[in-house]
Amino acid sequence: MGIVAGIDEAGYGPLLGPLLVAGAVFETPDDCGEDVDLWKALADCVSSRVLKDKSKIVVTDSKKVYSAAKGLGRLEETALSFMFCKNEVKGFKELLAGFAGGENGVLDVYPWYCGQDIELPVAAEVGDIIRHSENLTNSLKNSGINLLNISAVPVATKEFNDEAAKTGNKSVLLFNKCAGLLVDIWNRHGTASPKVYIDKHGARNRYMHLLAPVFKDGFIRIHEEGDLESVYEIIGDDRSMFVSFIQGSETKHLPIALASICCKYIRELFMRLFNQYWLGQMPDLKPTAGYYTDAMRFLNDIEEKRASLGIEKGLMVRAK
Repeated sequence: MGIVAGIDEAGYGPLLGPLLVAGAVFETPDDCGEDVDLWKALADCVSSRVLKDKSKIVVTDSKKVYSAAKGLGRLEETALSFMFCKNEVKGFKELLAGFAGGENGVLDVYPWYCGQDIELPVAAEVGDIIRHSENLTNSLKNSGINLLNISAVPVATKEFNDEAAKTGNKSVLLFNKCAGLLVDIWNRHGTASPKVYIDKHGARNRYMHLLAPVFKDGFIRIHEEGDLESVYEIIGDDRSMFVSFIQGSETKHLPIALASICCKYIRELFMRLFNQYWLGQMPDLKPTAGYYTDAMRFLNDIEEKRASLGIEKGLMVRAK
């Protein structure tokens, strides 16, 4: 068998809302090898282009699938169609439990998350999701491909600030969250020499100094370090893994595109709860996506209410 995986993030840049890091892992048949083009293998039900109709599931860079103007429908349709192959979820809490390892009480300190849930789907038609998921399940089976896992790691604002303070750099925080998913793939599938594709972190070309502490018991070989791609081979006693950091990777490897879509979808659900809370306090308030300029407008609009509620800024606003 071959193992291929993709890791991506959503919410690294905004001032408000959580950071999400997600991973998608596939098993491919031996005769396909790890470099199988999953778009081609699943072409009967998956498209790398945003189609006008809903004949296929769209898997590409989440920024092409979702915008405030386009709405959440197509993004949700894709995310839940794949997630339903592993576990049908009917609410946000259930989704977190199944794909993000549960809340573990971390979210209880946030009044906009504590005790709150969202019935799913929000914007897509459940019939379309079920149909797509059934078609996808059949296509995966016929292609000899297995969707092993979709996982997502949410980092809410307080946790983001605390960890960024410890590392002194939010880019290190991001890598550490990606590294957690890498270690999981290494432990679960390392004997199959998986290939893991990750979208490049900013303008960084060199990752050896970040990988070495994570895989200190293994030997790391540099295959390439450049503007377009940085490739490393991690070698252990009984396992190995190739890790590639690629510029514009969401259009080159389906697992990264799927990870991009899933983490963006989950972040949007978090933001929906955040906005619902504040709209409950101030019905005429304009919602926010959390990005800097509009976030500053939003924070100014709610400042008096925030203070009267006794909500600390550290629960809402990122320090970095």
